[in-house]
Amino acid sequence: MANSTSSVNQPARKRGVIDQLEGDLATIVFDDNEQLVIARNLLPANARSGDVVMVNVPATPAADAAAQSFSVGASAVPAIEVQADDTAASQKRVHDLLDDIFKQ
Repeated sequence: MANSTSSVNQPARKRGVIDQLEGDLATIVFDDNEQLVIARNLLPANARSGDVVMVNVPATPAADAAAQSFSVGASAVPAIEVQADDTAASQKRVHDLLDDIFKQ
């Protein structure tokens, strides 16, 4: 992981997709293939698996913030916003690709 020392103390704004919702946990996979596991109740109420999200990951002194888990009541939790337009565009791309594959 290529993090500079100055970025350790600043929150990171990262784009990802809700990959799994399992029990009380949610897994978000970011564009760089890193994953974040959080308590499911930290997601917006309208969040679903497959939604594109923007995550403001709080600054952490941990060497690998991507491996950190967050839960309600923790001192710093990520702020998560569903990106409805990006989700719709992503779903359309997948649908169009499937159409192209099965038309042949």
